[in-house]
Amino acid sequence: MISNLKIKTRMWFVIIAILAWSPSIFAQDAKTMAILDFEGLGIKPEEVKALTNRLRTKLVQSGAYDVTERGKMQEILDEQGFQMSGCTSEGCMVEAGHLLGVRYMLAGSISLVGSTYSVEMRAIDVETGKIIQTASYDYKGLIDDLMNVGMQRAVDILVGKETTPVTPTLKAEPAMLSIATMPKDAEVLINNASRELTPLNLTDIPPNKQIHLEIRKENYVSHVADLTLNSDKNPPLRITLSPQTGLLKVNGSPRGFKLLIDGKSIGNAILDNLKYPIGKIEIIAKKPEYRPFKQTIEINAGQTAVVNFKLQSIPKSTAPLFSAIVPGSGQFYQHRLVHGLVFLAATAGAGVM
Repeated sequence: MISNLKIKTRMWFVIIAILAWSPSIFAQDAKTMAILDFEGLGIKPEEVKALTNRLRTKLVQSGAYDVTERGKMQEILDEQGFQMSGCTSEGCMVEAGHLLGVRYMLAGSISLVGSTYSVEMRAIDVETGKIIQTASYDYKGLIDDLMNVGMQRAVDILVGKETTPVTPTLKAEPAMLSIATMPKDAEVLINNASRELTPLNLTDIPPNKQIHLEIRKENYVSHVADLTLNSDKNPPLRITLSPQTGLLKVNGSPRGFKLLIDGKSIGNAILDNLKYPIGKIEIIAKKPEYRPFKQTIEINAGQTAVVNFKLQSIPKSTAPLFSAIVPGSGQFYQHRLVHGLVFLAATAGAGVM
């Protein structure tokens, strides 16, 4: 009985020794995994590397596999003279897995088409060389959000973890708007906040949200509008500002006078509540044989400026005295220009004869 006990004891020592010198036996049952750098299609190599590292971190946090650290992987493969980059085939992955002493290898790709990122993954059993798991995840949005939430979702799909699908929050590009006015140098306000003067190019307006736009300039009617702008560029705004106006009322006698405002002829009728741009104006009324009337007034917004006048006649007895000195000057004195010119011409012609 003692000899049998010794034999059994020795056998156990032999078994323990074999197991101690055969770590691959444990590896067959352990869920050890190494992750190769993913292949990038349409995105920068440094971005692919960063996303692969994030996926490796998320997979470690999931606890589904005992993941080999990348630096240790690189050290072991370098010692064996094995090139890790470009290792995407099943045969290459199996060879790398044997060198690393892991049970599973994971490889894949991250591609960008349009604005959609596609993550493709496959896990291989190093012992059998067969693909045991595949997973794919499509993400439409910015690469920032793919890093933050997309790689977590990809890992959840790989390990079969039931999660509520993540709806990414897309960061919309700011809206751009060009504004020009006639006249220029008008102040632009967005949501009552003053911006620069026109012409102006705005590049930081929140898209798809209503904004209150106001364009104002002294002595002009403000342009006010509520707008909702799209991302990126929007049709340019070309605004013609209308001058502020007041009312002008002109009444004079005797009738038949010629009226001028700032040197521009208005006619010979009286004015009743005429809309006119605000500011100072000069009014002149003329009539033959009457002294001209001249007055400067100011038109204010929303108010009525009233001008009343009575032309003073020129004494007819004075006109012959002027004509006696210079022919036609008496008619000019009476503001009868046509008559004065005719008389002057006739006199000159007679002198020539």
